[in-house]
Amino acid sequence: MTVALANGTVMEINQSNPHLMRAWAVSVGRLGVLLDVTLKISLNVNVRRTARPLSSSAFVQRMKEVQRAFNLNGESAQAVQELGETQVRQPACLCARCGT
Repeated sequence: MTVALANGTVMEINQSNPHLMRAWAVSVGRLGVLLDVTLKISLNVNVRRTARPLSSSAFVQRMKEVQRAFNLNGESAQAVQELGETQVRQPACLCARCGT
């Protein structure tokens, strides 16, 4: 990508400067102005999304199960896939007793 830095310098940033690529990705315009970019386009894939309430302790327990399966088998694709497709939503509690 070609960028104009805040001091007016025009610069080419590419994979040979990974630190600059990372910095530019999170700069939100503070480093300068993007002049030219080439994007790699990829196909969309279908994603299934489910949402279910899950307490913090149940989430931690599930993560321990996935870690245990990974350590025993060297892989746990099904468990990781399940976690990746699940949006965990913790019920909100605003009481002073539990502090969440």
